[in-house]
Amino acid sequence: PESEPKSIVLGEEIGRLAGRVAGALQGMDHPAMKWTWDWDLRQATRVAGDLRTYLPSSRLTLCDAAVRYLAQHFYPVLPQLREGMIHGDLNDTNLLFNAERQV
Repeated sequence: PESEPKSIVLGEEIGRLAGRVAGALQGMDHPAMKWTWDWDLRQATRVAGDLRTYLPSSRLTLCDAAVRYLAQHFYPVLPQLREGMIHGDLNDTNLLFNAERQV
């Protein structure tokens, strides 16, 4: 609607685009899907361990709590979750817009 701030309208439009892209990628298989990526939540425990060296001591407790949470709540249900390719970084700095700021 015309009365909504542009940032809300833009966010909704990017969300719709993300949904269309996810739908288009559904069922896709590619060798890169088997690679190990640090941003894959399945790698969170390893990544957190690697980051401990760089974290200030004030953040270690939070980091450890996050790893414990994943171990208790995420990893047990991981085998039941769907897996697929996504574009995880759609935002207003890496999309093309027309003069009306439409994607």
